Amino acid sequence: MYYSSYSQGSKIITRSNARQYLREDMCLPSHIRGIAPEAFQNRGVIRSVQFPARLTSVGARAFCGCVSLEAVALPSQVSELASAAFSRCDALQKAQIPGSLDTLTQSLFQESRRLQTVTFTPPSIPTVSGKFRNMLSLNANP
Repeated sequence: MYYSSYSQGSKIITRSNARQYLREDMCLPSHIRGIAPEAFQNRGVIRSVQFPARLTSVGARAFCGCVSLEAVALPSQVSELASAAFSRCDALQKAQIPGSLDTLTQSLFQESRRLQTVTFTPPSIPTVSGKFRNMLSLNANP
């Protein structure tokens, strides 16, 4: 079985089925709608991820400890971005977050010390705290 979790008929990548997608440069299939908590946690091989346009959720610690992950560009459909989803990503320097999110958790990028720029698209900056207070750059781009 390729998908061990379903949410209202949507396909979810879980920790138990994540291995089949694991690549240095991952391109997740278009039918994936969610990434479960801890699905790719501590997978140091991941350098980049191309998320499907209709992805709606990224679970807690989904990419936590992915020390080679360099940049994140989440699609506009993402409405749930759980705590610590991209924490401890040592190589992460840039993140693009959909401006449709109302709030970002304080630990979203916790201990991702190289993170310099977070861009929100469309132009809307949600309520932010914690890691974001000392950012070099927070941008809202059209």
